[in-house]
This record gives sequence, C-alpha cells and structure tokens, in this order.
Amino acid sequence: MRNTLLIAASCLIISSCASTRLYNWGSYEQDLFNYYERPETQEVLIAELEENLQKQAQQGNKPAPGLYAELATLYLEKNDTGTAISYYRKEYDAWPESRPLMQKLIKNLEADQ
Repeated sequence: MRNTLLIAASCLIISSCASTRLYNWGSYEQDLFNYYERPETQEVLIAELEENLQKQAQQGNKPAPGLYAELATLYLEKNDTGTAISYYRKEYDAWPESRPLMQKLIKNLEADQ
C-alpha cells in the first residue's frame, strides 16, 4: 500500500511538472510548419501570432521569446517595414538578451526607409 501511494504521488508530481509551460506559444509550432510547407498560409501564421500576443498582453503575461521578432520578420517579408520595425522594438523591450540584434535590425531598416 505504501509503495502504491509513493508511486501515485511520484506520477502526480512528474505529470504536473511536465505540463507546466513557462510561455504560451499558442499554435506557433504547427502554424510555422504549415507556413514552411505552404507559404500561402503566411496570413494565417500572422493572424495566429498576433492573436496569441494580444492574449498574452491582456493576461499580463510576458510573450514567448522571439515571437515579436518572428512576427516582425513576416511583416518584413510582406514589405511592411514600418510594422516590422514596431514589432522588432517590442522584442527589444521585452527581451534584453535580444537588444544587440534588434537594435542593429531596427537601425538598418530605418536607414533604408
């Protein structure tokens, strides 16, 4: 009986740790895979990323690292430089680790405008 309770408690602890996620990525992985397979789904990826980022902001959660930059790059691919710069700035503000790269990207894009 004691061993059964110990095993059950261990399984509960392990499963609760496995299900905890630090950041909410939404459907990013699947949407990105779909985009790579079918580039015409770019608008779906953009919409899903924007929706996820908006939900995270409303809940007061920090977005997953790189999501702002990913969205910025998608806008850059669409030649929407202004929107791309705004999302690169959001990545810059959210993640200090990304500042050197984001600063360089922003500076280069602003010089090209």
